[in-house]
Amino acid sequence: MKNLDNWISQKIFKPDFSEKELKTYQLKCLKESLNRAFVSSRYYREKFKVNPVDMMFELEDIKKLPFTDENDLRLEPMDFLAISPKKVKKIVTLKTSGTTGLAKRIFFSASDLSLTVDFFKNGMGIFTKSGDRVLVLLPGEVPGSIGDLLKTALEKLGAQAYIYGVVKDANAVSKLILEEKITGIVGIPRQLLEVSQQAEAEAIQAAGYLRSVLLSTDYVSPALSRRLALKWGVEVFEHYGSTEMGYGGGVFCPAKTGYHLREADLYFEIIDPETGFVVPDGQWGEVVFTTLSREAMPLIRYRTGDYGRFLRDNCPCKTNLKTMERISGRRENIVKLGAGQILSLSQLEDVLFGYKAVLDFTVAIKQTEKDGVVVELGLIFSGSEDDFAKLKRKLKKKIKDLTAFKGRIKIFRGSIKEIDQKAMRKERILDSRNE
Repeated sequence: MKNLDNWISQKIFKPDFSEKELKTYQLKCLKESLNRAFVSSRYYREKFKVNPVDMMFELEDIKKLPFTDENDLRLEPMDFLAISPKKVKKIVTLKTSGTTGLAKRIFFSASDLSLTVDFFKNGMGIFTKSGDRVLVLLPGEVPGSIGDLLKTALEKLGAQAYIYGVVKDANAVSKLILEEKITGIVGIPRQLLEVSQQAEAEAIQAAGYLRSVLLSTDYVSPALSRRLALKWGVEVFEHYGSTEMGYGGGVFCPAKTGYHLREADLYFEIIDPETGFVVPDGQWGEVVFTTLSREAMPLIRYRTGDYGRFLRDNCPCKTNLKTMERISGRRENIVKLGAGQILSLSQLEDVLFGYKAVLDFTVAIKQTEKDGVVVELGLIFSGSEDDFAKLKRKLKKKIKDLTAFKGRIKIFRGSIKEIDQKAMRKERILDSRNE
């Protein structure tokens, strides 16, 4: 249960390390990372003007430094590079959802990828053992991709990895789980929900091979997590990370109170998104991280846009690491509908996935001359037309109660083909009002 503690103990050469010993190690790594960024990265050399190492007397002094955000990465990604381009082992291009057309590019060295494998091995080791058969429903055909790194990590644990890729055929995946006696799955929340609704679900639960599911790459609705656990009779864990973090950031332990973090490689802060000030533990804010060991592309105080908080109480697993509560959503997915009327994608997911017949959905905000602001929901629904009509009435009332929205809510039955299940993507509210 304390896999990550043991892992960090080995990295910092301190068995049963204290919070003070971990901070001492992090400060040392932070200074090395800041120096690397200042000396070798054109972006940070111009941003800092002077080497910030000289002002780092304690870990909390990091708050003196300016933030980095995704717009910086989009404008001049090569300026972040802190090694020779010849030493770059992997480049990941992340397409933007905005209108600028610019994409983020994230660079990794061989050492950076090795650190990710190390974290994956110890994170997966919380609920995976030698001999397990793990189905990876993430991209893995390219060397250095997330699925490929997971495969390497699982093999180091003595487990067998089946790299399928993102789900293109939910029924085929469901049959594969049964045929290959899969014991664990790593995948995207909404895609796994669709897989769990296939005809083989009862047989999978009865067979008893499948024990654990790890949900990754996007916000995880508690309602969706509960549905998977009940449908397959499994334990559902959650992973928090991003490509900018080096894929891995934190993972649930069996207590499932929140994520235990990759604190040997990353330093996390929670800030007030408006003022930029660090908030006390227990208070919600925006997650910010700094790389402590990244070679190719150090990132200093990178704003993720994710909302989270550190828990004040210790986790029942007795870890020495911080526990970050489940991410509550992204800043870009909290949309103002009008005065005092707010729609949150994460709240909407928790409502919609509470209904067993809802498999997926899209949400769009539009402005029309006739109705003003309109909320449009396209539901992938497995029930009858009568059931869908009843659900529409319930949902309209719930959404109005949740958001205080007084405008029109249009709910229609969508097609599974309308939702792109073939790509890694962050779910988002499509707001066309400013286009």
